[in-house]
Amino acid sequence: MKTLFAFLMIIVPLGITAQVDYSNAPSASGDAVTIGQNTYQIESKFQFTEINGVHEIDFPSNLVMAGIDHKFELRLTNGVSLRGTQFDIAPISIGCKTQLLTKSESNNQLALLLDVQLPIINRNSSVTNEFLAFNQSIGKRNNLGITIGAGYESTKRETDYKKRSNVDLAVIYGCTLHPKCTIYTSFYGSLVNDLKTRSETFGASSDIGILFLLSKSIEINYALGFGIYENMHYHALGFNFTLQPNK
Repeated sequence: MKTLFAFLMIIVPLGITAQVDYSNAPSASGDAVTIGQNTYQIESKFQFTEINGVHEIDFPSNLVMAGIDHKFELRLTNGVSLRGTQFDIAPISIGCKTQLLTKSESNNQLALLLDVQLPIINRNSSVTNEFLAFNQSIGKRNNLGITIGAGYESTKRETDYKKRSNVDLAVIYGCTLHPKCTIYTSFYGSLVNDLKTRSETFGASSDIGILFLLSKSIEINYALGFGIYENMHYHALGFNFTLQPNK
């Protein structure tokens, strides 16, 4: 369950602004919008989480994106965390996003995402995630984002063996108060099927947050989240940087 919520909590916020730059937060998921050709984006998130009295600190988790063309981008994710007294370096994940439907074609946006985790020292594991992200504009100020995903994880160690699959859902509503400021609320749910023990676990959480555009290329965001079925809460502070060398 601890790993489940760690995954769910980094799906915030997903392209919910009208004027503020899009934010994916470091994760395998994301919104239905690509960053654009010859554009690079770096997103770093610092997060403090308490789950059943156990503290976790992510400092930071990072997502790096490179726009290949106006509908396709490459993505790289990594991070560092402290759980209790245990220091951990997250495996590097590589992935891509392709936009299937753009706003110029309709009032909706649709994108497909693929993420593969690279094994690191002392870990014989494989993780893959696939997501379908949908955004619906509601007038000029409101946006509804829905992300549906599925994943598979296999880990083999001398004393441990894991094999599990998951189905995930994220629903996010955002409202643009000002061209530089957006507030949002979101719900996350995930069903994890442990193929080794043949057991299922469902987890859910919700949060509220705000995004603010400091400049054309720098965005800051804050989120406060809570577990629905578990004694969990977290604070997350993110910084997003956009680079366009040819502009």
